[in-house]
Amino acid sequence: MKYTVEIRATSYTISPGSEAMDDLEELLDVLTYEDEFAEQTKTLGYLYDEPSDCLYIHKGVDPQYLKRLIPNSQFIDVPYHPYDEMKFEYEEIIAPRNDEQSDVIDFICGKGGHSSNLGASQIFLVKQPGFG
Repeated sequence: MKYTVEIRATSYTISPGSEAMDDLEELLDVLTYEDEFAEQTKTLGYLYDEPSDCLYIHKGVDPQYLKRLIPNSQFIDVPYHPYDEMKFEYEEIIAPRNDEQSDVIDFICGKGGHSSNLGASQIFLVKQPGFG
């Protein structure tokens, strides 16, 4: 097997990641963009961790597409791990910039209309950059 792909709750991990990045160039190009405001290249949906030589890809990518790009890879389904109950104790040092950012904080902390998140062991939120 060329690569080991672990299918996790919110991502795929691929190792060795440095080699996989070459074979996944078609996908990674789609997930890379030029931020004209910051004048730099940014990525959305993947992250390469050099110390562990592991490539993390967002779970929104179709696994069949991954299998087509990196054949002869071992795909391992990593079972869901029930985490300890979330506990939030924080001191607000900087006030939220706007109502939408306040709503994100409430969502994560399980406050307001998001009280159902208090019992969740994992929550997932996708927002544009700048919402904390």
